Amino acid sequence: MTRQVQALVVGGGISGLVCAYALQKAGVEVLLIEASPRPGGVINSIRRNGYLLELGPQSFSGTAQLRSLCAELGIADQLLEAPPRAPRYVLVDGKLQAVPLSPPAFFTSSLIGPTKWALVRDIFGKSVPPEGDESVAAFIRRKFSKQLLDRLVGPFVSGVYAGDPEKLSLRSAFPMLYEAEKACGSIVRGMFRVAKNKQVPRERPTLNTFREGNETLVRALASKLSSTILTQTRVANLDQQKDGAFLVSLEGGSNDSVSTAFVILATPTNVTGDLLSQLDSRFDSLFAPIEYAAVRLACAFSARCGIRRSFQAVRRKVTLSSRPSLAGLRIPLQQS
Repeated sequence: MTRQVQALVVGGGISGLVCAYALQKAGVEVLLIEASPRPGGVINSIRRNGYLLELGPQSFSGTAQLRSLCAELGIADQLLEAPPRAPRYVLVDGKLQAVPLSPPAFFTSSLIGPTKWALVRDIFGKSVPPEGDESVAAFIRRKFSKQLLDRLVGPFVSGVYAGDPEKLSLRSAFPMLYEAEKACGSIVRGMFRVAKNKQVPRERPTLNTFREGNETLVRALASKLSSTILTQTRVANLDQQKDGAFLVSLEGGSNDSVSTAFVILATPTNVTGDLLSQLDSRFDSLFAPIEYAAVRLACAFSARCGIRRSFQAVRRKVTLSSRPSLAGLRIPLQQS
């Protein structure tokens, strides 16, 4: 049997779920298929022995768009915000050192040493970015110091992107830094100019999670989409017809076919490359070089009474700069 829909979303991770929800809200008849038994992708929250464990992302950046989505879904009251002044630490030479979180703290910190003078040079001097893209690591070494890369930027990048700063593109990950140097020859002066030219007030960045785990958002979206989600279903074949429509053969939970005007792929790049290569073999070579960082998560448990207060906030994190293979440490606390 062939099912007719206006749009087919392939991949039920958070991107696919939000895309399908937006299409449904716009009045588009949509079908979402997910190969695994549950939607949500790597976002997975479980409880074990009274502890709430995140098997995927531990937290997320709060934005106006995300808060609006949560309000639509009726889960805004479940959002938790980490204290903005919660301390962060890096492990350097076997000792925990506090990360400076303000300009005064930055200039008085022993963590970054001579980098302070590099920052002064940036304020009063001028530099020109290279014509080609450069890595985050190359940028930090060129503009500031290797010490800043090793002790702060490297651990930050590994914690946020789970990536290697030697391979991560500056223009992709931190486009504002590139634009600031390009416009003013200085990161500091350029960032001030960007902030001044913004038409809307700059929002204070926040770090958030949900009271019952980050899967709260997944469950709310899945509930709204309801019968439009097919799990344990994957694309067996993707073919474009003469009239421009797509005929998609499914396998797994459903062995039907889908005829649709639009196919949205919210899948890992290796899956995306395999599917698109059925339409044009050149796609496979475009997606194949894209790398993913492998991440393993280990959880340590502690009751509230058995841990120092300084680690009792959502945002308390230790980043291990001397162990690049270990991105960070978070300690879930038992509900009281």
